[in-house]
Amino acid sequence: MTNNAYVEPKDPAWYDLGEDWNISYPFGWEPDADGFRGHVFATPDNSTIILSIKGTSAAVGFIT
Repeated sequence: MTNNAYVEPKDPAWYDLGEDWNISYPFGWEPDADGFRGHVFATPDNSTIILSIKGTSAAVGFIT
């Protein structure tokens, strides 16, 4: 679930959680979003809810 906070469901890096979890709500993926993003996962009966939030991503590029 933590890996999935960094990607959208159609991304090849998405980890399939199987039928035990539903993606209830992705947030922060809009083009004008501020970078705060992740997904809300829930069991089918909503007895367990997990909020997976993206942390800091590694910087791209090198300092020369």
